[in-house]
Amino acid sequence: DRYGSGYNVQAESVREFANRYDLLITVDCGTTALEAVQTAVDHGLDVIITDHHSSGKERPPAIAVLNPVRSEETYPNKSLSGAGVAWKLAAALREKCSLPPHATDQLELIALGMVADVMPVLGENRILLTRALKVFTRLERPGLSALMERARVIPTQLNSKDIGFRLGP
Repeated sequence: DRYGSGYNVQAESVREFANRYDLLITVDCGTTALEAVQTAVDHGLDVIITDHHSSGKERPPAIAVLNPVRSEETYPNKSLSGAGVAWKLAAALREKCSLPPHATDQLELIALGMVADVMPVLGENRILLTRALKVFTRLERPGLSALMERARVIPTQLNSKDIGFRLGP
């Protein structure tokens, strides 16, 4: 709960989570949540962090930290959004599990995350956003469709400004 707990993974929430699950995957946070990640590990959780925020020199004790801006990362797109990093993890898992890749699967959610997070629309981000704008025209997500209707956004006329100033907020 961003309003009650702040913007990062919280140790108290992790304790509650650990009673029910074995794996914690963060999206768009976790790189700086050293205490909370250590709490998760201490409670027997495996932790995978997907993030894009800058961090200190200390790496969280997770089994994987996927963050293109960390100094040891070699991923070429340093401006990939948190949603984009999580999507890349999902795509890699699909491939590892021999599931067919879906080039447009969830692109509209990546576009929302990218634009709302005010990421530069260059290179890979531009390609993802361009593809996502086409997906919005045949949207099959009731929640996102309702949001677009409420925001008076017409899917066939959607642009990045609509995402950033009407849907994202």
